[in-house]
Amino acid sequence: MSVLPNYHPIFFIGAVGCVISIIIHVFAAVLSMRFIRHRAKYPLLSHGPSMSLYVTTVVTLVFFLAHIIQIAVWALIFMGLGQFDRLEPAFYHSAVNYTTLGYGTMMEPPWHLLEPLEATAGILAFGISTAALSALLMRMMEQMQKEEEEADAKAATEAKN
Repeated sequence: MSVLPNYHPIFFIGAVGCVISIIIHVFAAVLSMRFIRHRAKYPLLSHGPSMSLYVTTVVTLVFFLAHIIQIAVWALIFMGLGQFDRLEPAFYHSAVNYTTLGYGTMMEPPWHLLEPLEATAGILAFGISTAALSALLMRMMEQMQKEEEEADAKAATEAKN
C-alpha cells in the first residue's frame, strides 16, 4: 500500500489541457500568419498607417480570442472534474490561473495540482502572443523605414533632374 496518492490521472488531464491550449494557440498563430501573408499579396492595400493599424488590431484580436478560448477550455475541464458547478466561477478561477494572477487555490486536493499546469500553459501562450506581435510590429517598422528611404531617394533623384 502506497502512502502517496496516485497522481497519474491528474497529470494526464493536465497534460491534455496543456496540449489543447498549445494547439489552440498554434492555430491562432497560423491563422494570423496567413492573414498577414494575404494582406502582403495586395501591396496597394497593405501599406500605410491605417492598414498597419488594421493588421495589428486583427492579429491582436485573434490572439485575444485564443486566450479566451483556452481559459474556457480549462474552465470546462474543472467543471468536468466536479470542482465547479457553474461556468462563471470556473471561468473566473481559470482566468486567474491562466494569467498567473494567483488568488490562491479554490480546488479540492489533489485536483488543485492542475492550477499551476494551467498557469504554465497560460504564460507560454502569452509568450507566443508577445513574440508574434513584436515580430509583426518590427516588420511593419522596417517596411515603413524602407518606404521612407525609397521616397527620399526618389525625391533626391527628381531634384537632380
